Amino acid sequence: MSKLHTISESIGNKEQVRAETKVIYKNYPLHRHEYYELELILGGTGIMVLNGKNYALKKGTITFTTPNDFHEIKNVKNLFICNISFSALALNQDFMAKLIAINAFASVLDENSFKRHCRLGSLLEEAHKTNQSSEYVYSLLDCYLIQLISFVSLIQDVKTKKASNTSIQNALTYLKLNFHENPTLEQVAKYVHLSPNYFSSLFKTETGQSLKLYLAGLKLNYSANLLKTTNLSVTDICFACGYTSLPNFLKSFKNKYGTSPLKYRKATKLEV
Repeated sequence: MSKLHTISESIGNKEQVRAETKVIYKNYPLHRHEYYELELILGGTGIMVLNGKNYALKKGTITFTTPNDFHEIKNVKNLFICNISFSALALNQDFMAKLIAINAFASVLDENSFKRHCRLGSLLEEAHKTNQSSEYVYSLLDCYLIQLISFVSLIQDVKTKKASNTSIQNALTYLKLNFHENPTLEQVAKYVHLSPNYFSSLFKTETGQSLKLYLAGLKLNYSANLLKTTNLSVTDICFACGYTSLPNFLKSFKNKYGTSPLKYRKATKLEV
């Protein structure tokens, strides 16, 4: 079964940002985490298996993973990495909306971009080690993300779809990050500072769906993606998506896709 790396065990400071350089000497097993992760390869080689696809790691490669992505590292040969991990709490809403639109990726930077990312990574690591102010840490992270988003716009077709109401935009962001935890209507309404009844009505007006149906769609779409791109068992996928009952998951999946998870995987599995 894959491991979940939590914010408290992996970041654990008030800024919700961690930056460090490290050397990896051995393979890293399949996992996902509750936070976003950027890794800049400074030296060595390896292979990242990201959502079932292989990506070569070498000097100049940058990888970006979200809380919804499963990945592992194999064929490791002295990988020297600048790792930047951060939670959604470290981001303002503008950056959050932009990151929601970005898919996980691994790609090679050009020489100038690599140098800029190295400099910003070094500054973030120094700020982390010397306990600089939150404002300083967040400003450095913003600078890094500006560079990242500019680069991603060149390699991905990034389209940010927004609801017209800011509260619903914030709710959609919250749901995409937390659907595994089965947030209730009351919890989401509280997050966006609205009464449950008003939020429920507004959500349906803006999205055309009830919160319950929208949440179920996120979970089932995620399960379908995991079936296509990973070798996780159906049981592991069931619980990774937030279901607490395997029979309920199997029934919901068949209602949406017209077949069982195993048959869906057989018909759609991507080659690794």
